[in-house]
Amino acid sequence: MVFLIDQLKHTSTAHLFKASPAMNVKIGDTWYSSDETPICIQVNEVEQQQIADLDRSVAHHGKYAVFPESVDMTREEMICWMQE
Repeated sequence: MVFLIDQLKHTSTAHLFKASPAMNVKIGDTWYSSDETPICIQVNEVEQQQIADLDRSVAHHGKYAVFPESVDMTREEMICWMQE
């Protein structure tokens, strides 16, 4: 059984939600699944809104990636990395 914990800003209360299917996170070239490894992500308010606004008719797999400004990749290479 997998749970998401949503820690509210102004309380010490954590809410548990059953996550199905598992969350998958790619860091570098390695994929991690919440079926096997606990995963926590921290998003700022802008990222949270961007994720909420994902258009699943365009982003079919719901992928959202962040790259450092110093990354030496073209847009096409970034998209390819996300699809691997």
